Amino acid sequence: MNFLSQYPFLMLNILIWVAVLPVLIFRKDLRIHAAKLSILSIPFGFTEFLFYPDYWNPPFLFDLAERIGFGIEDFMFVTGLASMSITLPPFFLKKALIKAVVVDDTKNAVTVKSPKVAIPESSYSSMQVNSSSDVQRAENQASEPFHKTSFFSGKRALYFGLILSVAICAIAVVTVFWGVPAIYAAIILMTPIWIIPVKYRKDLIPMALWGGFIGFIVYGLQCLIFELLLPGSFETYWHTHKLLDFYVWRIPLEELLYGSVAFASALCLYPSLFNLRWKRLQ
Repeated sequence: MNFLSQYPFLMLNILIWVAVLPVLIFRKDLRIHAAKLSILSIPFGFTEFLFYPDYWNPPFLFDLAERIGFGIEDFMFVTGLASMSITLPPFFLKKALIKAVVVDDTKNAVTVKSPKVAIPESSYSSMQVNSSSDVQRAENQASEPFHKTSFFSGKRALYFGLILSVAICAIAVVTVFWGVPAIYAAIILMTPIWIIPVKYRKDLIPMALWGGFIGFIVYGLQCLIFELLLPGSFETYWHTHKLLDFYVWRIPLEELLYGSVAFASALCLYPSLFNLRWKRLQ
C-alpha cells in the first residue's frame, strides 16, 4: 500500500481493472470487443502531454510523464476505460452484441444474420452459458429483419483511423492554440463521437443514455474509493481550482463527465464501426 500511495494514478488504474476483469471472466462474448476497443484506444495514451501538468500532476512510474510526456499508467487507463465502457453496461443490462449485415443499400435496410458466437444465457446466478434452448432462441431472434440506416460502411477501419486522428489533432489544436483546458476539450470532442452515430442508428440511443448513466455512477464510485484509500489526492494532484472547482462525492465534476461521455461514446461508436447491434439476452 505504501508503494501505491506514491503513485495515485496507478492506484486508480488498478481500481478500474478490478471492475473489468470479473466481467471478462463471466462474459466470454465480451472479451473480443474489449480487446478491439482497447487496441483502438491506445493512441489516446499519447495525449497525456496535453493534461500534464496543467490539469493534474500525479507521480508516474519512472517519472515518464515528466521525461517523455506520457507514462505506463496512461495506457493502463485508456485501455481500462475502453474495456470497462464496452463490458460493464451490457453486463448490468444483460445485453449482447449481434452482427448486423447490410443486404440492401438501396432501401437503407439492414438484416441481422445469426452470428457464430457464444451468447451467455441470462441466468447470472450460475454465470454459465446454456448451449441449447436459450442460445438457439437468441440466434433465431437475431435473424429478424433490422431496418436501420448504417452510418459506417465499407472500410470501417479507415473511417475509425480518420476519426481518431482528427480527434487527437483537434484536442491538441483546441488545447494549445485556443487555451481550452484539455479535459474540457476531450469531453467536447467525445460528444459528437456518440451523437453522430445515433443520428443514423437510433437503436443505439437507449444504450448510449444508459451507458452514460452507468459510466457516471461506476467511474464515480471508483473515484470515491480511490479518494477514501488515498485521502486528499484530488485536491493535491488535480488542479480543479483552475476549472469549475466543483465536487460531487468529493470528486471533480470534470472527471465524472469524462467517464460518462467516454461510456456513451464507446457504446455508440464501436457498434457503428463494426456493424453490430445490441440485443437483450433471453
